[in-house]
Amino acid sequence: MAEDVDSEAVVVSVKHQTAPVGLKPVREIAGVAAAEGKRSLVFTCSGYIQQAEAFASSAGVALLVYDSQAGSLRGANPTGVAFTEAGSRAIRRAG
Repeated sequence: MAEDVDSEAVVVSVKHQTAPVGLKPVREIAGVAAAEGKRSLVFTCSGYIQQAEAFASSAGVALLVYDSQAGSLRGANPTGVAFTEAGSRAIRRAG
């Protein structure tokens, strides 16, 4: 299954694994999102291989890396960085 979370606007895949996320799951979530007219996000704790980052950047998939110990989240590609920056601004406005 390509998606872990599905909403009206986005489909999300979460890969909690030790190896970097490869190209296949990023392509899968991009395909699901395109078919449904939604945005796509992939979260992992282990990073991404270069091919996955390159594809995601060209396809508009936000790649994010989380650290559950530190409680941090960072973008792993330009779309992911934009996502985290937008989220940080929204959190600051709400607080």
